[in-house]
Amino acid sequence: MTALRVEGARLRYPGARTPAVDGVTLALAPGTFTALVGKNGSGKSSLLTLLGGIRRPDAGEARAGDARLGDLPRDRLARQVAFLPARAAAPPDCTGLEVVLMGRHPFGRGLLLERDEDVRLAEAALARAGALPFRDRLAGALSGGERQRVLVARALCQGTPALLLDEPTSAQDPARALDLFALFAALAREGRTVVVATHDLNAAARFADRLVALEAGRVVADGPPSAVLAPAPLRDVFDVEAVLGTDGAVPFAVPRRRAGRPVEGA
Repeated sequence: MTALRVEGARLRYPGARTPAVDGVTLALAPGTFTALVGKNGSGKSSLLTLLGGIRRPDAGEARAGDARLGDLPRDRLARQVAFLPARAAAPPDCTGLEVVLMGRHPFGRGLLLERDEDVRLAEAALARAGALPFRDRLAGALSGGERQRVLVARALCQGTPALLLDEPTSAQDPARALDLFALFAALAREGRTVVVATHDLNAAARFADRLVALEAGRVVADGPPSAVLAPAPLRDVFDVEAVLGTDGAVPFAVPRRRAGRPVEGA
């Protein structure tokens, strides 16, 4: 299994006045489900790209186990970490099964090179992601939520010990979103390192072991959901005041207004 970590990581995009990731140190252990939360532009997606080896930090370092991500050949990296970006595309003329088989490319197989075992793994991934009904349907004929579940299945089919997903439930209805969050928690229990960037605070609090809240590229709150879904972090990180409660041991928050001022029309 693979632990991921960044140490003093900093990333600034060309032309940007401020860093997207600013001195973040974070360790993510196998067997844990971590949710990155924060406002738009807080650095969640950028941090995921560093953890996934998609980008190299300008300062600091990112590691998978004892290896620096930037030193790993791309095929070896793809066998360690599966990364699903927020705007991932699926070839419209490929079936759901063909899209998922692309996850076998790091192993020298995949579409047109698959073996019976690869098809079995792809069908199992489709089933776990709630996408098996789309096995033989063209990706271009699927709704956004259906296509998103096929892409989650592709990441699963990659079979990596670490799984990074950026807004993987953004196109899902509430029931399907809960199914996917439950899947991510199950994968963590199986020993994988699972990291999800999300705006769904309540689902993250329900299923994740840990919430990491970002603001302006920095970690400003980090801990169990009950520590992050609290008045001060909600006000300081999300600029909202919320009604807080618990469903058993699971905290939840219902935003009521912008912090410090009423909502217009309320």
